[in-house]
Amino acid sequence: MNRKKHTANEKISKGHSPWALMMRRLIRNRIAMSGAGVLIVLYLGAIFADFLSPYHPHKQDLMNFYHPPTTIHFIDENGKFYLRPFVYRYELVDLDRIIYKPDKTKKYFIKFFVKGHPYK
Repeated sequence: MNRKKHTANEKISKGHSPWALMMRRLIRNRIAMSGAGVLIVLYLGAIFADFLSPYHPHKQDLMNFYHPPTTIHFIDENGKFYLRPFVYRYELVDLDRIIYKPDKTKKYFIKFFVKGHPYK
């Protein structure tokens, strides 16, 4: 009998398309799969940006452009615990160096699933 010797690539590719071989190799690579997951999340965020954004892009307060991120609190300055998270209002103290200081007299409770601007 005259048998032909097959190489390793021929044995693997027998009966599989190049697309199937590429997908099998991609699925086995953890870094590639995590990168694909990040790309999917970013693309979904871009597609549903109108739905996810709480404010209309043209109606934002641009005067506080350099405002730092606010810290979320559960315990106020008196040590009282709240189940609902809240933030303090920040006031601009120094305009030259753009320094903000929290005003702890008023708490703003964080609300979830609030009605935002209408969109189409």
